[in-house]
Amino acid sequence: MLPAVAGLAMALAGPAHGANVSLAGPSPANGALITTQPVPYSVPFAWRRDTTGCAVPATATATFHIFGPNGFTDSTTSTSSASDAATFTAGAIKPTSYTWFVELACGGLKVQSEIRTFTLQGPNLAPRLQGRYLVTVGGNRQLWRFAPRCKSGACTTLARRPGSGWFALKWNPRKKSYSGKIKRLTTAKERICRITTRRGGRVIARRTVKNVYEARNVRVRLKVDQTRLNTIGTVTFAQSLKGSHTTKYRPKARGKKLGCPASSALSAKVTADRR
Repeated sequence: MLPAVAGLAMALAGPAHGANVSLAGPSPANGALITTQPVPYSVPFAWRRDTTGCAVPATATATFHIFGPNGFTDSTTSTSSASDAATFTAGAIKPTSYTWFVELACGGLKVQSEIRTFTLQGPNLAPRLQGRYLVTVGGNRQLWRFAPRCKSGACTTLARRPGSGWFALKWNPRKKSYSGKIKRLTTAKERICRITTRRGGRVIARRTVKNVYEARNVRVRLKVDQTRLNTIGTVTFAQSLKGSHTTKYRPKARGKKLGCPASSALSAKVTADRR
């Protein structure tokens, strides 16, 4: 309980000559968790008053008090039983708890309801790898697609890059990274073949040939570098990632005819940014 709330609770403890105020639906139950929803959250509250013991019941007022993580947040006063309700709206970028109660006053008499708490769950903070990303592999820019295998949060994700079928990337929450293997890459756009023709020890021609390499068992690792919350405050996306792309490239039939060499294991730097 917040210190300010605790002090007020002690001052107002106990009924005042039969007067009473009780919390009612659709108020959240004590300890309720308000699940993730588009912001702003809108939480309804209601209460019932019993003005027995008030000298002039018509003058009784009920005040709704709510306290957040930084202390006092808001209050609303109703002057008749017909208006004994309130709505609280707030955003939440992480789980956020609130404490609230209602105070009934008539003349010099004051009494308060029970004290309740509730929590706004906020968005799932796990970085979700989903959609289209502009990926740079060893300096070559490509468009990759990602499709998570779960309904929310971060989890094993299917990925597809130019030249590959769908492959799985496993999520490691401790390292905040996605990693997996491409069994076959039919075309490796990032690998090019440079052919130099010499005559009499002199270079007489240079030629660059693209799309003549393939690869197998490509290891991909992507570590989350930055995240971004979607506009309605429900999903945290992996916005940018950095990592590596490691494999041995080998020339396809055309590359072999041109004399393009196979490579040893090469590890290229990878960056990925969500589009």
